[in-house]
Amino acid sequence: MRPDLATIVVVGNVSAQQVRASIERAFGGWHATGPMPVVELAGGADQPARRREGPLAEHPPGLCDARTAVPLPRSAPQFYPLLLGNTVLGGGSLGPEQSRLFRDIRQNAGLVYSIDSQYVSGGARSRFSVEFACAQGNEGRIESLVNDEIVQLRKEPIGDFELR
Repeated sequence: MRPDLATIVVVGNVSAQQVRASIERAFGGWHATGPMPVVELAGGADQPARRREGPLAEHPPGLCDARTAVPLPRSAPQFYPLLLGNTVLGGGSLGPEQSRLFRDIRQNAGLVYSIDSQYVSGGARSRFSVEFACAQGNEGRIESLVNDEIVQLRKEPIGDFELR
């Protein structure tokens, strides 16, 4: 953990001056030591995005996985909105029980045993994945519902309940 590699995100109705003062109080004495390490992943953003989906051979039948490699560096303006969207979709630190995917696809539709999403950044590339366990034959319907949730995130603002 180094201040020259740290990013602080603030969401809420606060002024820039309030945020700056709070951050300076908490982190003002934090200084980097030694040379900054190289943290970029090999392979860079010039490689095309890849998608793999369907049952995975190394998992029991019905455990499904969809992954997309996203050529998006942390410095891109879309990075933090994607991180927030993933938290709403997959539950973030509160766990999958607090997520739209769990609520809508597990609790309401009853199509999966478990479901969550992950957005992992690795410098010049990031990975977004939705993983779920389901009865065989439900994969297409579940993928459609996941896509509907993503479309809804793009169209409608995230409400106060989910932001809290």
